[in-house]
Amino acid sequence: MWVEGEYVATDRAYLADGQCRTGESVRPMKFGIRTPSLKRSLAARTSVKRIARHNLGLKAPRGWGWLTNPKRAAYNRVYDRTTISFWSLLKNLFS
Repeated sequence: MWVEGEYVATDRAYLADGQCRTGESVRPMKFGIRTPSLKRSLAARTSVKRIARHNLGLKAPRGWGWLTNPKRAAYNRVYDRTTISFWSLLKNLFS
């Protein structure tokens, strides 16, 4: 792929300060406890996209993430194994 007169082998070219040429920053993978967010958890459960997908039956079976979007599936698998939910910690403390 040609970008500004030079050849870039990946989708994004990163600069020395960790910034992508598109302006977004590059974050390392998170480790430890995930920060809880009520706003995000409610938004995920009440989104129009989710309701439409469930009502129309357009969901792929569990484990098909590698076929539909392998890059996201790999990221999610690492993220899930390197972080822990705040709520699961509370559940383990009080059970």
